[in-house]
Amino acid sequence: MTTKIFIVEDHQMMQRILHLFISRMADFEICGSATDADQALAALPDALPDLVLIDMSLPRINGAELVQLIRARWPELPCVLLSGHSEAKYVQEAMAAGARGYIVKGKPAELEPALQQISEGAFYLSAGLEKP
Repeated sequence: MTTKIFIVEDHQMMQRILHLFISRMADFEICGSATDADQALAALPDALPDLVLIDMSLPRINGAELVQLIRARWPELPCVLLSGHSEAKYVQEAMAAGARGYIVKGKPAELEPALQQISEGAFYLSAGLEKP
């Protein structure tokens, strides 16, 4: 079964890179994307994703705040944060918001196994990070 992923990333270049990586993964497909929280919340009902991949640093509200909004509306929809930050405070904020994973940007080899684990119901943290 193919897992449908919705991407929320404000940088167009990074969004294209994620599209490229995910499109090459056998068990995943992209069902939509947005550049900010408002676009994401408006598009999610029609996109019907199985998983939402969210940049931690979004305009207006951050990725962790978006996770809270998504979980309030769709509590069963897993969200994973993608971030350039590896500091514990960001990981703690993500986990407190209800994220099912935290992937550090710059580690592309982790993307597929992370998405696989999260889509199977597991929790994922990038290598070197500690669960808060």
